[in-house]
Amino acid sequence: MGKINLGGIFLGGIIASIAFLCAELVVEGIVSAVFGYNEGEILREHFSNIRTRGAEYIIITLTGLFVFSVASIWIYALLLPRFNSWIKTALIVSLIVLCIAYLPIINFVNLGLLPLTVFLMSFIFNLIEIPAAIIIGSAVYKAKE
Repeated sequence: MGKINLGGIFLGGIIASIAFLCAELVVEGIVSAVFGYNEGEILREHFSNIRTRGAEYIIITLTGLFVFSVASIWIYALLLPRFNSWIKTALIVSLIVLCIAYLPIINFVNLGLLPLTVFLMSFIFNLIEIPAAIIIGSAVYKAKE
């Protein structure tokens, strides 16, 4: 069992961030083209002060995505020795991350603060995007011997 490779975690996090962005562009682009819906438009219908454009939005989104990706690859590095299978571990981490991310959001839907349509779109998109990003990012990670 090797030691955790911090450089590998950050490299995997960068790759996972790029993979997530690519998957998001493809998945949400297809849904938007086929069905004519996207999360930003639905959110703007329900909230008058929502920002989905501009430099501040981009900086916060990319920073949050990087932190999310590095944390996901770190969890992967912690669990890899236990499960000893690259894909299996990446999928387990994806499930853990989805639960951590979406359990609090369910409460916002329940309280009426977030429309159910936005929650469902986001959840379905992330069922594809998160595992893809974690699988690709974890492929880069190698533990120290």
